[in-house]
Amino acid sequence: MFREEVARLKQWRNGSTTYGGLFDIDSLREDIQELESRIAAPGFWDDNEAAQKVLKERTVMEKTLASWDSSTVRLKISGSL
Repeated sequence: MFREEVARLKQWRNGSTTYGGLFDIDSLREDIQELESRIAAPGFWDDNEAAQKVLKERTVMEKTLASWDSSTVRLKISGSL
């Protein structure tokens, strides 16, 4: 099972085609940066409901990225990645 997880993470690191790039980590980082720019833009809070949606989207992305980074560190420490 551990080997399967390592193989899956290696595939995701480069952007999975199976999941439509869902695990394309570089794109995820770029998307978070784009959201940060939108959040910092003047008028962002003019539409509170839309702003809340963007913040929730960013939170989901950040949690996904944090999980990825944590898994990557553990695998690097174990020497499997």
